[in-house]
Amino acid sequence: MPLRVEQVGTTLSMNLSFSRLKITPFVTLQQTNLKNFSPSNRSPSYDSTQSYLDTSDLPHEGTPAFYGGLNVFYVPLSGLQIYLNAFVFGSHNFYGSVMAPPGTPLNLADAPKAVIPQQALINIKINYVLKDQVHLFVNARNLLSNNQPQHFHTDRIRPMVLFGFGVDL
Repeated sequence: MPLRVEQVGTTLSMNLSFSRLKITPFVTLQQTNLKNFSPSNRSPSYDSTQSYLDTSDLPHEGTPAFYGGLNVFYVPLSGLQIYLNAFVFGSHNFYGSVMAPPGTPLNLADAPKAVIPQQALINIKINYVLKDQVHLFVNARNLLSNNQPQHFHTDRIRPMVLFGFGVDL
């Protein structure tokens, strides 16, 4: 029986706009399930005694069930722009299929697991326009000092502050 993946979810977002302020909150709720999952789906030659018809349905833990946040754009003074991006997502796991050597069975109870923990991040950028085509900026990333990866096999994100200028040609 073929493995099927079913994902059900919804996203709600809103745009609030005032004279100098724009706010966009959003939230996504989702659930992903595996239908007809068999540990033997990976390699028919691995275990000839295993019945490939022995399947089960189970939740897929590689997708966060919750993702939400807020984007804010604020212009307090002419030429000064402030961008805020804040978001949070639920924990999710990656199991053996991406961590185990090829040809090994996918037994979730014994499989290696990578956990991406629930986390929140806040980023802010302040931009000041000097002239029509020249601007200065400060960009602060990961203000909560969250030292966790956001995706499987990615770097841990450390806080950073960037300074610079831009020229529009």
